[in-house]
Amino acid sequence: MKNEQGIIGLFIDGNYFFTEQTVEHRNVYHQTLLGHLSQADATHLNLAVEAASNAQKQWAMLPAYRRSELLFALAEELQRNTEEAAMLIVAETAKPITLARAEIMRAVTTYRLSAEEATRLQGETLVMDAVRGGEGKSAFTVLEPVGVIAAITPFNFPFNLVAHKIGPALAAGNAVIIKPSSQTPCCALWIAEAAKRVGIQDGVINVIIGSGGIIGDALVTHKGIQMISFTGSFDVGLHIRSIAGLRKTLLELGSNSAVILDQSTDINLIAPKLASGACAFSGQVCISIQRIAVHESQHDQLCSLLKTIFSGWIVGTDPAESNTSMSKMINSSALIKAKNAVQQAKNAGATVICGDDYHEMSMWPTVLTDCPSHLDIVQQEMFAPIVVIQKYRDIQEAIDWVNDSRYGLNTGFYSNNLKHVWHAIRTIKSGALLINEIPTYRADHMPYGGVKDSGTGKEGVAYAVREMCHEKLIVIQP
Repeated sequence: MKNEQGIIGLFIDGNYFFTEQTVEHRNVYHQTLLGHLSQADATHLNLAVEAASNAQKQWAMLPAYRRSELLFALAEELQRNTEEAAMLIVAETAKPITLARAEIMRAVTTYRLSAEEATRLQGETLVMDAVRGGEGKSAFTVLEPVGVIAAITPFNFPFNLVAHKIGPALAAGNAVIIKPSSQTPCCALWIAEAAKRVGIQDGVINVIIGSGGIIGDALVTHKGIQMISFTGSFDVGLHIRSIAGLRKTLLELGSNSAVILDQSTDINLIAPKLASGACAFSGQVCISIQRIAVHESQHDQLCSLLKTIFSGWIVGTDPAESNTSMSKMINSSALIKAKNAVQQAKNAGATVICGDDYHEMSMWPTVLTDCPSHLDIVQQEMFAPIVVIQKYRDIQEAIDWVNDSRYGLNTGFYSNNLKHVWHAIRTIKSGALLINEIPTYRADHMPYGGVKDSGTGKEGVAYAVREMCHEKLIVIQP
């Protein structure tokens, strides 16, 4: 991964390439130097695409059971090295160690689910004589890999979101070129090395590093790429869509996830879960709770509960310590954006229940109420430990407030009123509606994707596998 000069390489066709052009890579919390990141150029990209294209042809010809065995082996290799991998997450993201370990276990599950799906690639049969002219004919569909997939991943889940690209892609018989966030390249390189160790052939997984505006655009538009799978911001996703041409795109984009608590909800019972869902990992989760709608009769109680809970959190300490609740945010730009949004809300008359406190790159959990709906803190994705509480009088008012968003990924709805539940199912606009659960919940096998500006396509291993295939129709006339 790193040579004697401390340069972190690109991983292409099973080998490391070290470049003269580099940028510093530092531990987010301690700011110690982790190394110098090689920066890919057009030559490296062409090498990666060529390696992936050649390897994919052989990988796709492997029996399904063999691809499955290798993915299971990758899962076992990651599980055996849980602590090493988790500490790599801590270094590159400042994610608390308890959350980092949990992410590794989720990534292990994602690879295991992918291994299982490798043996389930099946199409369907058609009844041809259902129409005139179909007599005597037989027809069925088969699933074929798309080829080489460009996978672009963010910093916040550097093992599991990479797993959600690699696992389904390999299960379907594709090869991948991973462009990880420049904040978390070592996590992607670790899994590429692990794949090589367990016997996955060279060239099936490649990792390139560089800025999105340079190497990212070149990757997306390269003629050797058949599909782009991207997780990140709306603006970047829209740009990718605009330059990708007719290539398949799977875009998991922004969110400002909301949860509605109807009057039957036991606020005392779920308040700790709401707190965790809103601010764990400094709110740097695309489905973290950013908005809570609560009945006016319970508004003050909820505000008081969250203030009490957050007062007991340990914030700004070393993420490697097991008692750290939240450490530093990923960079100063993210912190400045969050601070500006809070200040804008205060200027507009919002009330700060707790938080609005900062030290270096740490931000304390911040709860606001009385926020006008047009504010960035309500309408935009914050990716910060910020949650807005809105009181309502009737359930339709709450649903209208939740739907008043450009995003629609996950929404939570707490209620013991069946009439309210069914009304929510019919009227809330989001990719998933979680009844009596927070929107931050995600199981790695369930379909995952949003509506509106939250993206296109579905992840969740089985669903991503189908996204990463072409369905070919076969018609036979004996």
